Amino acid sequence: MYMRDLSAISTLILDLDDTIFPTRSISPAHFRELFDSMEFEKYGYSGTTTRQIIADLWRLPMADVAQMYKFPEELVRRYHTTASRTDFQFDISPYADYSYLLNLTYHRHLVTTGTTPVQEKKIDALGIRGDFGRIIINDPYIFDGGKLHCFETILREEKLEREEVLVIGDNPDSEIAAAIQANLPYLIIDRSLNAPDFDNNRISSFTDLT
Repeated sequence: MYMRDLSAISTLILDLDDTIFPTRSISPAHFRELFDSMEFEKYGYSGTTTRQIIADLWRLPMADVAQMYKFPEELVRRYHTTASRTDFQFDISPYADYSYLLNLTYHRHLVTTGTTPVQEKKIDALGIRGDFGRIIINDPYIFDGGKLHCFETILREEKLEREEVLVIGDNPDSEIAAAIQANLPYLIIDRSLNAPDFDNNRISSFTDLT
């Protein structure tokens, strides 16, 4: 898809993880209590598989991992219950170029995928809650329809035309795929410059938005 004229853009819809802040800046120690309490072996997963599950939970939304490994419903409920009771104390900061984004004269909304209590803690730790008109957490166990439905909700409730909205995110299989499906203008933020398939819709920093 080639970049279209963006002169009509009034509103940005942004992803959170690896778009606004580097996910890997969160220490694995923050999740140790949560992961250890799951007792994956109790549900028939071997030690090797458990280690792989934990590695995948570190890089993917819990719902995706649950589907990959066919988590029983009891394990899914246990994960969400434990996550909601865990007092995460994240020491994280936005990317340096985030401040540039705040100086641009666009309305901003945040759409992020993950477990609700975890994503809420990230947002609060970053101190960015007041930077967005709407914040929608695409938690598959609470919010139906995925990011496509999130985008359509914003369009409808904010009374926006599609050409007025620009989606920015790092994941071609998540927010970018949803933007394409919704026929919305989009940019993939590719900080490591390893997404050549998106050359015409790619930036490496928010400063490239000019």
